[in-house]
Amino acid sequence: MTTELSACVSLQDGLRFVGTDRSGYTVQLDATAAQGGGTAPTPMELLLISLASCSAMDVRRRHTFVLRLSSNASLSIRNH
Repeated sequence: MTTELSACVSLQDGLRFVGTDRSGYTVQLDATAAQGGGTAPTPMELLLISLASCSAMDVRRRHTFVLRLSSNASLSIRNH
């Protein structure tokens, strides 16, 4: 079974972004407080949360599987 995944990130201000998935769910991302942010998880923290939750779901399901990940990204820069 193949599942198509997509995500988009949009700059809000400073280094704060909002990420949106194919279903329209959103997540806020920001730089660390030391970098002038601190209002949301950093991208690296969100990656760790994603990996941990993926592992937890696999343990919960209690079965072995083969995992293959691919990613695509595009960046659109617009002047406001």
